[in-house]
Order: sequence, then C-alpha cells, then structure tokens
Amino acid sequence: MSQTQKKIINFRTEKSSQDIIDDAIRKRYSKKPLTIERVASIISGITMAHEKPNYDEFHVKFFWGERVHDEEIEITMHAKAEESIGGKRIPIEVFREAISYLAYQRKRDRLKEYLLKCKEKWEKDRINRLEHFFADVFGVPRDKYSMTVAKNFFLSAVARALNPGCFQKYVLVIQGPQNWSKSRVIATLGGEFYRELNVSVTTEKDFYMAIQGVWIIEIPENDAFRKAHNSRTKAVISSTTDRFRPPYSRVVRDFPRRCIFVISTNEETVYEDPSGGSRFWPVKICHPGNVEYVQNTRDLLWGEATYRYLQGESYWEMPEQVEKEQERVRRHDEWESIISDYIALNNIHEITITKIAKLALGIEAKDLHRHQQDRISNCLSVLGFEKRVVWRDNKTKKIWIKKS
Repeated sequence: MSQTQKKIINFRTEKSSQDIIDDAIRKRYSKKPLTIERVASIISGITMAHEKPNYDEFHVKFFWGERVHDEEIEITMHAKAEESIGGKRIPIEVFREAISYLAYQRKRDRLKEYLLKCKEKWEKDRINRLEHFFADVFGVPRDKYSMTVAKNFFLSAVARALNPGCFQKYVLVIQGPQNWSKSRVIATLGGEFYRELNVSVTTEKDFYMAIQGVWIIEIPENDAFRKAHNSRTKAVISSTTDRFRPPYSRVVRDFPRRCIFVISTNEETVYEDPSGGSRFWPVKICHPGNVEYVQNTRDLLWGEATYRYLQGESYWEMPEQVEKEQERVRRHDEWESIISDYIALNNIHEITITKIAKLALGIEAKDLHRHQQDRISNCLSVLGFEKRVVWRDNKTKKIWIKKS
C-alpha cells in the first residue's frame, strides 16, 4: 500500500475534535441517571454561547439566545440532546425542568436594556422633546396642560419599566377622528413592547395574561374597560400587582405591573363615573399623527424620559386644567338635569336614593334596580352630595348629604 493510500485511510477514519467530545458525552451519560442537573449539562454542551437558554423578566418567557422558547425549538433541542447521548431517552418533564434551571441562571430584562441604551443615545443628543410631543406629532397647542401630559406619559412609562409595580394610576386618552394615525403613533412608540388589547377586564385571568410581557397597551375605543363596572375599571387601572397562575406554573404568582394603558378613541366621552375621572389624561388632537417623526425620534424620546426619570422628576403632578379636560370627556347622564332641578326646587340638603327615584324620576322602590341606583348615585356625586351612614329611628340608614 502506497503512502498516499495510507494517508487517505487515516483521514477517513480520523475523528474530529467535536466527534471526540460527543463520544465523551455519550459515555458519560449512557449509564448515569438523568437528573435535572445532568440534563442541564447536556443542553449546555449542545448549545453555542449565543443560544443558551435565558429567562426574560419583562416578557416573562424563556428564550434560546434571542429566540423565544416555543414548541418547535423545544422538539428540536430535545431531539439533539437525546442524540448527543447515543439516543438515550430524556423524559420531557426533566428536559423542561433543565431548561428552566439554566434559564433562571441567565436572567435578563430586555425592556430595561433597551431604555438604558436609549439613554446613552440621548446623552449624546441632549435635545428636550418630551413636552412638545403632542404639538410635534398631532398639532396640539403648546399649553401647560398638553406639555405636562406629554412629559408625565413618557416618564410614567419609564417608571413602570425600571421600577415594576410602582404606583401609576393614570391612562392617556388620545381623541381624534378615525384614520388619523392614533394607533400607528402608539404602536411606533411601543415597538416590540406594544400590544393592542381587546380582552375585557371582566375576563380576569385572560386579561392579566394578555398584559404580561407588554409595556405600552393600546385600548381602542375603550373596549377593554367599557363593559366592566366602574369600580372594577378603577381597581384594574390603579393596581400595582397582577395575581394569577401562569400556564407554565403550578402556583399562583404575583407579577408587579410593568405596563401602562393608552386609550385611542374618536368618541367625545370616555367614562361616566364621576369618581373615576381623575385617572384619565385626555388629549384632543388637531391633525393626523406624524408617524415618520415618531419613527425618527422614538429612541431619543425614551432616552430623554429615562434620563429625567433617573434624575428624580415627577410624573404625577398636573395643572388645574386637568379637571376641566376630565369633565369634558365624562359621559353625562340625562338624569342629572332632572335630579338637579328637583333638588333646587325643593331646596334639598339630604335625601335617599329611593326618595330621589320616586319623587324625581317616578320609579317605585320595588322597581328600582342596581343599575338605576348606580346612575342616581353618580348623579348625586356630580351634584355635590356625598354618601353617609347615619343612625336614624333606631337603625342605620344610608343617606346622601350636600357637601358644605
């Protein structure tokens, strides 16, 4: 046999370094029990540095590198893991636990990472844009109200991103005609962290699941809140923690709130409960949104907001004009004027719901339903009355008394 032939044979039979590693792994795990830690070691051995499992605390999801963990990648990596140990079966439950074990050692927060990069970008630019956002994008007059709402909106969003679960009970309301790019502007601002929400708060678990891993949530035409009772809507908006059991978990967990809500609507009114109006920041736009401007300045806007939030600026203080704007978008009840006239005509300073129903509206107590009681209560609140529990005729009574 010639020297050339010997070299060819040696080349064909020679093992690569990867083959040697694979053989070592097969020998190591061929007889040992497959514990979670050992399967985690197998997964580490078959993945490159840039594709290791990691857990994103914002998205509340597992990733393989930058790819979201899903059924397809799970099947693929499970097969690779079994192949790497000579085809020995790895129970799927153990494989999944091993993924979790590895991922929780590599926790990330992609939203925080994004905002801190934006901050670095803005620090080279140093142009203040936040207060002028509604003027630059929608042609809104540059008054104290619109400028404060713009600044507070951006800073409150950053607050929820960097300080999960912080107190933030406000909802931006963008009002304007259809096809004026309201949704496109909101979606562009949120980017990969945006979602349009059509799940009602009345479906509790679905709602809480839908808002996880999302930062900027648009509620078109207020649909998610419209069908819920006023008290439920107020509670959901003001909540700092969402409590439910995720699909992958065996237990109920608390998730500090990371999102803020934005309502986009072409309606003139948004809410009817007089006690809930303080939660809304309405802005009436003047022309279609400049989406290109938002695309070009998005990172700089969030960078400025991040910088200013970390400097300690507030995001909740509002000028007095906010009450006027909130009243503008309140849905007025036709009973208000009827009850107001009755109270003025009879010089009333205290009264009960049933008396108002009968004497002002002609509704007998036996026909008075819960919804009607709520309407009368709202009307009395608007007209300056407050509910009290008093002791009268040897029993407690709920009455409404005119505020002094």
